[in-house]
Amino acid sequence: MQHFDDLFSPKRVTEFMKLASVATGIQFVKVKKMLDYEGPLIQKGIVYCCRKDYVKKYHVNKYQLIDAVVDYLSGMMSTPLKGRLIQENLTSRHDLASFNVPESTVSILRSLLMSNAPSNILLYGRPGTGKTEFAKALVASVSKAPAFFRRAASPGAGELRSHYEISNIKAAVNLIECDKNILIVDEADSIINTRYFVFGAGHAPDKSQVNELLDKSTSKIIWITNDINFTEESTLRRFAYSLKFKQFSRTARERIWNNLTCRHPLQKSITQNMIRELAAVYPCNAAGISSALDSLTLVMRNQGNRPS
Repeated sequence: MQHFDDLFSPKRVTEFMKLASVATGIQFVKVKKMLDYEGPLIQKGIVYCCRKDYVKKYHVNKYQLIDAVVDYLSGMMSTPLKGRLIQENLTSRHDLASFNVPESTVSILRSLLMSNAPSNILLYGRPGTGKTEFAKALVASVSKAPAFFRRAASPGAGELRSHYEISNIKAAVNLIECDKNILIVDEADSIINTRYFVFGAGHAPDKSQVNELLDKSTSKIIWITNDINFTEESTLRRFAYSLKFKQFSRTARERIWNNLTCRHPLQKSITQNMIRELAAVYPCNAAGISSALDSLTLVMRNQGNRPS
């Protein structure tokens, strides 16, 4: 049992490479080259490389396979790697015109997504202001499908969790089909807010890791966050475009109500006067309006009334 525990205990870099060489049958020199920081295993997110201070602080190996790869190769999970890291088939029910975003801004964002160059777009603002729905609608407007980064349970807190997530994002970038999908990293506060510190939750994420990810990304990524007050200026400069979302006005809510009801089974049941009153009384977002319509439809069906 002692030998078994020693096998999986944290090791020095040279010891780890020797073990990897024996386990895989690959020459030590080749293993060393493959595990180079600029090598494909690390840059594509299959292996993550912890900093020296992380290794000592968290008692982990310098080199580790990401959990999704370990689970798949070990047979613990039958879900393909892409399914562990990416969630697809999340389309928007909203048109771009239903969002209170200037046409000139939409044009710039669409141009970035249609270009051949990789780019990072940042959408930020208070929860419930339509950032996620806008991202989905924006992707659909360039004839592509959104691929949402699916977070995995990550050990540790603060900087270590961010380190794991960055490796998973690297892997996700290399799993999507760039000609068909655009990656969306929703609720990215814990990743890009590198100056954020919650008492008792460890240190902030590593700014250099975040900036490197933004610099070396080979794909187009839409990042969504609620707050940028704790994001470094050097990180913000790396986004090709940043767009702030504000709370919906009454007029904007009316527009969303009209946009959703025009294609909904309740279209004939909801009048313009009702829409004006609902928009004035209930300050809900697009998701809330959509949920209210779906719930009302379900209630009517359960009561034996077909929406007309």
